[in-house]
Amino acid sequence: MFKKPTTVNRMSQPEDFKNAFVVGTANVQSDGKLKWKIVAIFPNAGSLRQHGNILVVAGPGGGKGRIITVNLISWGHSAIVIDLKGETYTKTANARYKVDNGKGKVVVLDSKNGTGHRYNPLSVVSRDQWFDLAAELISVTNGDPFWSSVANDLWLAAWSAAQHARRPHMPYAVELMKLDLSDAICYFMYYHKDDPATMQHLLDFLGTRPNEEQMAKIKGGNASRLLESMWKTVKTTMTIFNDTILLNLMSGHDVDVEGMFYNGGITTIYVIVDETKPRVFAAFGRLIMKTLGDALIREGDKQNVVRRPILMLFDEFGRVRLNDVFDWLDTLRSRDIVLCIFLQKLSQFAPKNGKEFDESDENSFHHWILFAPNNPSGRIGKLISGMSGQTTVRADGGVGRSVNMDGDITTSRNVSFARRAVVEQEDYETWGADQAYVTLRQLRTEKYVVTSANTDNLGWALPPEAQPLPRLSSYVSPLMPLPSEIDAATWTAAQQIVEEAGGDDAVSNAMRAALGGLGMAVTV
Repeated sequence: MFKKPTTVNRMSQPEDFKNAFVVGTANVQSDGKLKWKIVAIFPNAGSLRQHGNILVVAGPGGGKGRIITVNLISWGHSAIVIDLKGETYTKTANARYKVDNGKGKVVVLDSKNGTGHRYNPLSVVSRDQWFDLAAELISVTNGDPFWSSVANDLWLAAWSAAQHARRPHMPYAVELMKLDLSDAICYFMYYHKDDPATMQHLLDFLGTRPNEEQMAKIKGGNASRLLESMWKTVKTTMTIFNDTILLNLMSGHDVDVEGMFYNGGITTIYVIVDETKPRVFAAFGRLIMKTLGDALIREGDKQNVVRRPILMLFDEFGRVRLNDVFDWLDTLRSRDIVLCIFLQKLSQFAPKNGKEFDESDENSFHHWILFAPNNPSGRIGKLISGMSGQTTVRADGGVGRSVNMDGDITTSRNVSFARRAVVEQEDYETWGADQAYVTLRQLRTEKYVVTSANTDNLGWALPPEAQPLPRLSSYVSPLMPLPSEIDAATWTAAQQIVEEAGGDDAVSNAMRAALGGLGMAVTV
């Protein structure tokens, strides 16, 4: 994996353990000796740029959850946690609530249970970023970018309309696209004709022209079917968001992104998702990843402010496409944001080049913590075999020494990775574990002890004064009533849009027919 020495990216060395904030789990055996397992290395505040981003790879039961738990209860600054099942929230929310002298804010974005807080993703990014965000959410139909472009234009028109109406962006757009084509156009013309941005995006949509090959794929194969086919195609891009809980979650905004850095105290955001709805999870996950990441980077660009570091923990986030994460990593690090990604296997990555994750991506992460199965010929085993022979740091914290193992190990070129290890007390100095033991004593004082025997039922749920979480109210469509009649000015504007979209061709005629078929009275 690391074919040559580098000061930018390497496996952790012994000095890293001495200079880092080390936390872990411990259990005293009957013979009085300490059974020890280092499960994470996170740097002290102020040294995040030096230490960089972290990748943790471990199979089921490999200790990923423990790394997340112990570090969250020890981290004294803001954090963002992708929490698939809500288990991390249950175990750590109380500790996160108590940081900053009991003033810590806990935000729960729960797309599964209909409780928690609201998050409007479009409100935390600039309008200049809307185009990229729309493109991220849209899948190209049949490999043809024409349909993706059409959908992009209409998403932008709907978001602009929501901004103009001062309504939540995603629910407004989804509800607009539920309408029939003629009703939607009527709605645009009636409520948003005086908004140049909305009208321009709508004009871009109406003015799109397919080539002959694309036209041949349209049912009926003629221009009169074009608008209807375009509209139906766009509607398919929003079906994954047609989820009442998800729309309700995005119907308002309770997240102070700016305050996470320096204004509003320490905030912990838990993003709870429903694994039984993988497409919803993927779509909402992309929105979270894109908008929160971009917003944090923008806030981090502000000058002459004292920023606090932020920790981002993405548990099993590899199930969502991670192309953008690679582009973010160095940028996040320079803004004092540390990203730690937890995966069961490296194949969960979808690298930006469309290739298998390999050594060309090694600079994306500064620390790798690999909990390898007993399979030297497996994927992780092969990665280990490619490492420098001088690199002898194990995932459990061992540094170039043989110790008594009570778990399976994989050994290759003097590099050992173990699931568990029994370490004699005299090994502390060599391993830098003396500092880790101090950390454990501090945790024990705060009653946050994590033992190897049990990390459940530790009473870390939110205290009574912070419960229950707010329950989202019944979802109500943000659309205004569909007009029963159109005034002369609106009708004239509609005709002008039609003319600009294509003049007198068959598409414009179809557009006129759609408007004329509304059966609405035109008042003068």
